Amino acid sequence: MSGANAASKMYQVCMVCGAMGGEIDHVNRNAAGLVAEIVEVKGGKCNVNKVQLLRQKEMADALGAKVRVKLQGVGAQRASEVIANAPELKDVLVTIL
Repeated sequence: MSGANAASKMYQVCMVCGAMGGEIDHVNRNAAGLVAEIVEVKGGKCNVNKVQLLRQKEMADALGAKVRVKLQGVGAQRASEVIANAPELKDVLVTIL
């Protein structure tokens, strides 16, 4: 979902104030076309942004969907542990590639 410039990216936007809270990397839809998962992809050091994940989780909850984080690279295991140890992120699904 991430493109070369801002016009080609999908952003989370607050319905109240209009603030953009970060881009969405990928959306998986179910057979009915509804959002089933919001996917965040991290590579390299896999720096996990809890605030961004919480925003994505809030949006996913409103849609009846899940958040999945796909991690790859040297920081994948550590990032996975950060997510697993954060009670507020307990429903976030993690895949290490």
